[in-house]
Amino acid sequence: MKSEEIGSFNDIYLKNIPIPVTYNGDEDYDKHDIGWQKTRRFAEDTKHRKGLVSWVKFVVTSWLACVLFVVTFNSKFCFNLSDTVLITLLTTTTVNILGLAYIVLKGLFQLHDSER
Repeated sequence: MKSEEIGSFNDIYLKNIPIPVTYNGDEDYDKHDIGWQKTRRFAEDTKHRKGLVSWVKFVVTSWLACVLFVVTFNSKFCFNLSDTVLITLLTTTTVNILGLAYIVLKGLFQLHDSER
């Protein structure tokens, strides 16, 4: 089958789930059944994850651009940073990028207790 025929996860799965309309902040979740609560939580988690992914992409890209600028133009713009400072900058950048990616991916692809 072609991928166009199969469709995406969102097209197949989420289309059939009745996502609650809006949450006004005063609504009592306990008055709804467990299916509604799970669906609502799934929808909210998905929305927050999309925002988190966008934020991480922006932060990582911006930080890498700044580090690239400093490393590339260190001598040209008379930053005159020592080798120790440049090594520290590159090391901390690498650790931060890998750490952010790990945290985001771990949060997006969590294993439930039954899958461990």
